[in-house]
Amino acid sequence: MKTLGPICAALVLFLCSGSLIQAQDAEGFYVEEPEFNARVYMLEAGKSHRDTVLLVHGLGDSGSNDWSDVIPALAKHYHVIAMDLPGFARSEKGNHLYSPTRYARFLKWVVDQYSSYRNQRPVTMIGHSLGGAIALRYASMYPETMNKLVLVDAAGILHRSAYASAAVHHRRNRLSLLNMTSTRPKEIGQWLGDLIISSENVSLPVDEVLSSPRMRALFLRQKPSAIAALALLQENFSRAIYELHLPTCIIWGENDGVAPLRTGRLLYARLNSSSLDVISHANHIPMKEQTAEFNRLLLHRLTQTTETKNQSEGSFTAVKNIECVSQKNMHISGSYHDIFINKCRGVKLENVTARNIHIDNSDVDIYDSQVRSLQTGIVVRNSTLTATALDIYAETGISTSASKLDLAGVSIQSNKEAVISSGGKQSTALISVSKFQNGYIHGIYKFPDNKN
Repeated sequence: MKTLGPICAALVLFLCSGSLIQAQDAEGFYVEEPEFNARVYMLEAGKSHRDTVLLVHGLGDSGSNDWSDVIPALAKHYHVIAMDLPGFARSEKGNHLYSPTRYARFLKWVVDQYSSYRNQRPVTMIGHSLGGAIALRYASMYPETMNKLVLVDAAGILHRSAYASAAVHHRRNRLSLLNMTSTRPKEIGQWLGDLIISSENVSLPVDEVLSSPRMRALFLRQKPSAIAALALLQENFSRAIYELHLPTCIIWGENDGVAPLRTGRLLYARLNSSSLDVISHANHIPMKEQTAEFNRLLLHRLTQTTETKNQSEGSFTAVKNIECVSQKNMHISGSYHDIFINKCRGVKLENVTARNIHIDNSDVDIYDSQVRSLQTGIVVRNSTLTATALDIYAETGISTSASKLDLAGVSIQSNKEAVISSGGKQSTALISVSKFQNGYIHGIYKFPDNKN
């Protein structure tokens, strides 16, 4: 049974607050939906158009108002459906398990009842933040209903500990668990962070809290934002990412501190048919912060064909080695036989192909690279390694000692172990939405595991 672990800066997802403004020329109405048995506020625009676009908002009481500057632009070309998700804004709130999977079932009902899918025309779904995670889960469950998926600064994809905030991590004031009365997003997020960190001391199981109405009332005060945030951070999207073949457009704010750009780059690298657009000078809500550029990119991508990527394991030619010794901020790209990194800080390997990588007493960031070895692909000693969208084909994937590994979207195909200890002090690996051999990995692991 999993227990509550370190919470992440992603909890500031609650920042999406603001006034509720109905988009011009959009028709608002209420419906009774069957998944949560709740009264839900809906918006429709552009009803004369044949193809439907659904908009799914993130956490916070802005709800569908987050799309108020996008709906008029879309409604010129598409039938647009937006809603306040059950538990948010103008929709009915309750003590329910507001998980991505349940929201996906709710959206299936919306698609069946109101969209062009009733006329055998698949829909496009656009999700922001929490809504991006919900849209990804929906696409993995009901791909036959969809034409295209758009993910905007999607949250909750990485393992929750990958977002851990040092400020939250050091607070242990358990009194905050019993005295949370504010409804402001920032304060709810802070309270939830305290709850999770403090609960480590009592090994309170997350799944039990989420599944029990009594526990949700006791620990989460029945607040939909807190329930939805915690349920999101429990979700594992590994299978959805690696097995989804739906054309996917990814749009991200360059300076997003809630769902870092690392997540967008991971999704782009791992989704089989995807594009990535990064909006400069935008944070977590690019459709509000850079509206004109967001709408331009969105409308362009909705009319473009997204190419399927070639995931080839072809050979490469490497005739040279490269070394980094006692340097800072070195950037490496290209093809190499061996890469040696010793006593270096801030090293970045991007679009690298190598036979072997040796990392000692260093901190290294690897993105969108491949290691093809007849021995051990990467050796890491007394170091910090952050790897995103890394492919390793080797006899043994990674050998580690006294190191910290943060692996996201890492694929390891090895004849022996994917990750092993080379002796010495224990190493810790935080692994998000990765694939080792033929299994999906999402969690925190120690090498060697002293429990055995």
